[in-house]
Amino acid sequence: MTNRTPPAASSHIVSELLLRLSPTHRENFEERAAIMEFDGGLPRAQAEALGLLDVLRHHPEALLPVRAFQIVRDGEQRFLLTTPERMSAERLISLGYAVIEVTDIPALLSRHFHGIAVLSPARKDTC
Repeated sequence: MTNRTPPAASSHIVSELLLRLSPTHRENFEERAAIMEFDGGLPRAQAEALGLLDVLRHHPEALLPVRAFQIVRDGEQRFLLTTPERMSAERLISLGYAVIEVTDIPALLSRHFHGIAVLSPARKDTC
């Protein structure tokens, strides 16, 4: 006897995890799942589960409740790590920052900080 998750339960799990993805990761998921379903001929539930696994394989940070933004103000570039509840791109823009969401935190660390960064808390009056 195998201990397999029934398709309905796995679809529910996939649905819950999809709610945690950023728009960029969600778009990647939808593209991968569609290719597997329509070009690969897989049933939708299986294509979605495999699509999600593929996104997580390439972006293991996708389910972390952390967002990274590259922000520019007065010609000064900085990076901001935040929880979605604390700060959004819309709020940063309203504060006068040019904003680029960085969804790949490991790549951010590698490209801009040589693999290591020291964080300091934001001043309370800045955000």
